[in-house]
Amino acid sequence: MQSFFSFSDNVSSTSERSSAQLRPEDGWHSPSNPTSPTTPTGKITNHKLSNSDQTDCSTTDSTTTASIRSTTNNLNKVNNRVNDVISNDISTTTSTTAATATSTSSSTTDNTPNGPKVEKQWVDVVTVPLMMAYITRYIFGTDKLRPQAFEVRGINGISTGVVHCQDAAMLSQWIKHITNNIIGLTNLQMKLYNSSFPASEHVLYMGWVCEGVLNHNLPWQNWKPKFIALKGTDIYMFDTPPLNTHDWVERASVWAVHQTMFRVIKESEYVDERQHCFLLQTAMQESRYLSVETRQDLLRIENAWHRAVYNAVTRLGERNYTRATKKWRIGEKEC
Repeated sequence: MQSFFSFSDNVSSTSERSSAQLRPEDGWHSPSNPTSPTTPTGKITNHKLSNSDQTDCSTTDSTTTASIRSTTNNLNKVNNRVNDVISNDISTTTSTTAATATSTSSSTTDNTPNGPKVEKQWVDVVTVPLMMAYITRYIFGTDKLRPQAFEVRGINGISTGVVHCQDAAMLSQWIKHITNNIIGLTNLQMKLYNSSFPASEHVLYMGWVCEGVLNHNLPWQNWKPKFIALKGTDIYMFDTPPLNTHDWVERASVWAVHQTMFRVIKESEYVDERQHCFLLQTAMQESRYLSVETRQDLLRIENAWHRAVYNAVTRLGERNYTRATKKWRIGEKEC
């Protein structure tokens, strides 16, 4: 706006000078020589001019008329340019002022202590309770690992969906923190259950495993999640975690630990790409091929199993078993 005002002042002074040169009472000044004034028109009315003088006067008049027209055209162009500059500067200044006001108001809203504060809040897309939940990297029902991704499944069947991580370090951190929370909440639930059970029936372990189920018509096996628990001297297997004491009786498959064999499967004996596998074989020759997510989970189950076997043997104490024998006669001797 300052350049506009200075430009306007210059144009006004030029107009005044031009107007002063064209006043009839003072005579006009030649554009080619402004310092030499001519004779006013009122003083040459009775003067007789010669042919040469008339020719000079006519030439001078035409030149004067052309100069006046040129000056007028120049003034019109200057006025048009001034109007254009005024309109452009006003519009530019208005838009700039509006933008400045907008940015100032927004910055004031964000930066001033008296303005409203914008609070960032997390939006819940899906909520999965971690109580007796499990985290897995495998594609559901298969032995295929997801690359740098995991999934959390809750007790009510709700899943987070597949969560992808940028790198292995981030994946490891997510799995570690979620697993620690799940273990802590599961241990809390075990304490609540143990408060309702006698000491000899306390729960020693609870957690999720996957059982390999053979398909008779297919060369591979499916994997189904199972919930197992070591309670007292027995091992329990559920399709879904128990929610009350009634579920421990009605919804579980139960085997005595002292009549069941627990064996960790070697890596060379794996039937597919599932890792950290173990085998449960009952007294009725029923075998269960199971897998867990990590080596730490397998060690926790193995330690809890040894404790359950020790408790079972301690409770059994000393027992007598009848034995039937047969005598075989070989030559003259009896065996």
